[in-house]
Amino acid sequence: MSLMQSRASSSEPMNALAAKHVRSLDDDVDANQILPICSNKFAAVAGTPSYQEYVANNLLGILDDEQVSDVVFEVEDEHFYGIRALFASHSIVFRRMLYGGMLESDPSNHVVLTDITVPAFKYLRSTFYNVFNHERATDLQCDMVVDVLFAAHKYLIEPLIAKCIDFIKRISNMRDWFLVLQQFENSQFQYQASLFLSQILNQGSSPYILQNKSAHFLQNEQFKSLKSDLVLVLIRSDFLAAKERDVWDSLIKWCRHNAVHMARKTSVAVSEDREQKEELEQKTCQPDSDSDLERNLTTSERALMANFIQHVRFKRMDGAFFKQHIVDNQILSESQVIQVMFAREDATKWRSEFNDRDRQKCKLVDAFDLSEVCLTLAQIEALSVGDVVDFRDHYGLFCAATIIETDHSSNRVKIHYNHWGTTYDEWYTYKLAGIVDDDDANNDRMAAAGNDAVNDGETHPDRVRLTQKDLCSRFARFGSITKRSIKRKDLKDRIEHFHNNATSEAFDIQIKPSKFFW
Repeated sequence: MSLMQSRASSSEPMNALAAKHVRSLDDDVDANQILPICSNKFAAVAGTPSYQEYVANNLLGILDDEQVSDVVFEVEDEHFYGIRALFASHSIVFRRMLYGGMLESDPSNHVVLTDITVPAFKYLRSTFYNVFNHERATDLQCDMVVDVLFAAHKYLIEPLIAKCIDFIKRISNMRDWFLVLQQFENSQFQYQASLFLSQILNQGSSPYILQNKSAHFLQNEQFKSLKSDLVLVLIRSDFLAAKERDVWDSLIKWCRHNAVHMARKTSVAVSEDREQKEELEQKTCQPDSDSDLERNLTTSERALMANFIQHVRFKRMDGAFFKQHIVDNQILSESQVIQVMFAREDATKWRSEFNDRDRQKCKLVDAFDLSEVCLTLAQIEALSVGDVVDFRDHYGLFCAATIIETDHSSNRVKIHYNHWGTTYDEWYTYKLAGIVDDDDANNDRMAAAGNDAVNDGETHPDRVRLTQKDLCSRFARFGSITKRSIKRKDLKDRIEHFHNNATSEAFDIQIKPSKFFW
């Protein structure tokens, strides 16, 4: 028998056994039980989570698991479980702290962390465990992004530093922007705060607020309450896309406001004269008027302005404003005025002792935040006959409208759409009994559940639960929306760009209509 025949004969029992097993498998499996092969690589069996969700849920499960944790972190008297290897893998500081001889290292597996807040630590821990986009995940928010930034700097996590800076630059809400600036001002790490502010306001891309809403930023009442160091960094920035006259007016308001407060503190310290206190308090509360901006600066106001004047770009002011507010008020000396005039005439030959660089131009934004132009409940309750507002109709379009009748005792006003007949006049109830208050902590959860706003004891998943904010969002300041004009060329360019980059594949366009749309 040849070697080939021997191998063939020896393989026959193996092949027969394999065939038997194959037949037995085919016979035992019901065709209805065979799972179909999915063409979509992301498709999953109904009722089972995807693999990404499976892994995320498992990591989330051990986040506070004492059994698998091998270290306890103490942050502001609160204790958190952790896994040494996960923390060490993301930060060289944690590696030396947990596996080296740093002061925080403790054989009892108890580590006390200082100079970090609880929200910042929770965010670090959730990201170390790769818990993102989950309902229990700690998202980066405006009220803690500065703390996270300082924590990332302390633990040498460069990608997180870049993420925080990018997050701050992308802030588009004015209230959130001032909140972040105040966090920098109130930080205990003032030197590092100044470095980060300088990086955010002067390096890389321009912050959204400075590029698109610089005029509103300078005119905001909270600007007067900023500290001098922050104001100095702001006006030095080339990213502050504002007219120089607006920059000057904001500095005048800031100096007047802070000079009064300084005088008030000094007066309280050296004198207990009640009448003088009351006079200073009234002066502090008075709003700035045009005449107040035009009067000459006092000695204390000039002393405050001296900190900023070198960074004001007088060369960029228009001639009439420069003469009326700078030359006539003797803000600059004669020689300084001559320098500015020569620099205005030919910047290539002459330069002034002040900053002569151009600021970035403000971008016109066709989008806006509805919460910034809508009326509050108190403003709606103060409406009277004859007041004009922008009112959103039942089709979701804002129209210029006039209040023709009021019934505030019943929380309603009668609306007349301008340029439309009286047939379309309507009574609008801006406050309902039993409406969900915006301050209710459970409001978001209840709204997501789709509970009915009517207190009938039943739940209706197919209905939308309105909040007081939703009711007020139909009112906006007159002209804030109806007088906006979209740039048709920009719109056409975007549409053309979309069509040019479109392929034969289908596109999913997601929109978020107002609750009134439904």
